[in-house]
Amino acid sequence: MFEEIRNLFKDKDRDEEEIKISMCHEKDADGKEWVVVSVQDSGAGWHWDDMPRDARERYQNIRSSTEKMNGKFEYANIKGQGAVVKVRFPASYDENEKLESTVSSQFFQGGVIMKKVLIVDDELEFVKDFSKALVMFGHEPFQAVDGEGAFEVIETKKPDIVLCDYKLPDMEGDRILEMTKKNHPEIKFVMLTAYYDEVVKERFKRLGADEVIFKPIVLTEIEALLAKL
Repeated sequence: MFEEIRNLFKDKDRDEEEIKISMCHEKDADGKEWVVVSVQDSGAGWHWDDMPRDARERYQNIRSSTEKMNGKFEYANIKGQGAVVKVRFPASYDENEKLESTVSSQFFQGGVIMKKVLIVDDELEFVKDFSKALVMFGHEPFQAVDGEGAFEVIETKKPDIVLCDYKLPDMEGDRILEMTKKNHPEIKFVMLTAYYDEVVKERFKRLGADEVIFKPIVLTEIEALLAKL
């Protein structure tokens, strides 16, 4: 089963360095424990319509096998920016011992600490796909398409982290950054921008940004960043 998960994105044209496997234990809101195996593709990512036939068959086989073991199968991607598959098995299932011994200890992580994450971006498809990925990562997403909406969510939901695009319909992201850090310095702020410029990055840092990410983003990098912040 683990071999099937590992090979989900396998393809003769793919760079193996783009594919990463990790494993952790998670506890859900009801206290049930799960063993979670993740396959992360930091390459192009596949939407279902783009997926090669053999990959679709592997996908369906893994889903079927997971359901037979009372597990959960989740898949999310942002086209061109990576994909993530997570397979959750009940911690009581015997097969987990085999899975855990198969994964190198360098990939074994502790349980996920859920964070409230606000995404501020006017690209609705990106926000929708990104929110789905955040749920898979174990976080609670909130959405805003402009500065006014962002301030409302910040005041009412008190997110732990804000991921904000620089260019928005009603204001620029640095204004949201300044106001957020002034009124809620405890909130971590990540600026997203398509303008790759180290001078711009340093300016955002001086304004208080905890991190600056240049688009297009990579889902696997975002997951690691959220765990660090």
